[in-house]
Amino acid sequence: MATTRRPIGPTTRHVAASVRQLRSEFGMSTTTLAGRLEALGHPISQSGVTRLETGQRQITVDDLTALAAVLGVVPSALLPRTPAPEDPAVNEGD
Repeated sequence: MATTRRPIGPTTRHVAASVRQLRSEFGMSTTTLAGRLEALGHPISQSGVTRLETGQRQITVDDLTALAAVLGVVPSALLPRTPAPEDPAVNEGD
């Protein structure tokens, strides 16, 4: 059975941009990032890192945590910020 490829969504695009930005800020090449991921036990090839950063590769939760570890940030730092849900208690008197 053939698998259907899902389109890259906005969260993946945001994570990709965050990874690319942080990697660039640290002066790290895609080859170096790939090597550090491999040393961590989560190998992604240099071309895989490039595809990830350009939004051509899906990012798994395992990828997210490994990338965050190598880049020295918490995984949530790579995710888009979402507005906090309104506290229903605040609006009870309205």
